Amino acid sequence: AVFWLGQTGGETEYLSGLVRDERENEELRETAAHAIGESRDQQALTALQGLYDAVRNREVRQAIIHAAAENENRDAAYAFLLRVARGDADREAREKAVHQLGEGWQEAALDDLLKIYAADRDMEVRQQVIHAVGEIEGARAEAKLVEIARTGEHPDLREQAIHQLGEKKTDAAFDELSKIFGTERNQEVREKVLHAFSEMETKRAEEKLVAVARDRNEHKDVRQHALHWLGERGTDAALDELIKIYDGEPSLEIRERVLHAFSEMKSKRAEDKLF
Repeated sequence: AVFWLGQTGGETEYLSGLVRDERENEELRETAAHAIGESRDQQALTALQGLYDAVRNREVRQAIIHAAAENENRDAAYAFLLRVARGDADREAREKAVHQLGEGWQEAALDDLLKIYAADRDMEVRQQVIHAVGEIEGARAEAKLVEIARTGEHPDLREQAIHQLGEKKTDAAFDELSKIFGTERNQEVREKVLHAFSEMETKRAEEKLVAVARDRNEHKDVRQHALHWLGERGTDAALDELIKIYDGEPSLEIRERVLHAFSEMKSKRAEDKLF
């Protein structure tokens, strides 16, 4: 019932009182904040900003961020979220605001998100920016992901960008990931690229996993990751290739990994191969 008060209008003051009241149930306070965000009252967003500055409860403050992102006063909502994302002392609040900027404003927020990425030294905030950029459609966002995946100053940032490229599932993203895999020396980064291929669900990506799994010149740990992701895919084509690898592979360790991949596949043929 509290949420619908926001739809009727004229209840912002009452709802604000609920949000402020630390004696109230936390979930009720969060619902009241969302109701203000949905309200068409002209003062709704001003009220939310005031509440954000006054309230100390972290969960309620995050609800206020989400509520502001839903408000129909888009310019003022953007300005508020940007203020939080840039300078709030609470890391989780900055992450939440970054997420809302990317989700709600897409490419219009890209430049500001990239400035936050460059300025904020907190690794988790920067990873959240990469995630937000990954949710934005368009060549500029994808190009930034490629740049970070190639040259990001920390492996965790590179791996986050690689994951987001895999989520894109485009031919261009596959081509860039293939280049990174071919030139990269960091084993964990290469393994993250294989995971990204496994997420792409395309024939080219599956063929790349097969090629890596077959390659006896490749590091065995990398081959084992490729075998694992082929098993996770569970396609008939992947099973055919795993059987060929098992039948022709001299390494006992690799053959054991193929058997494990069979065990992950929901296939009668794979089950028969195990027994």
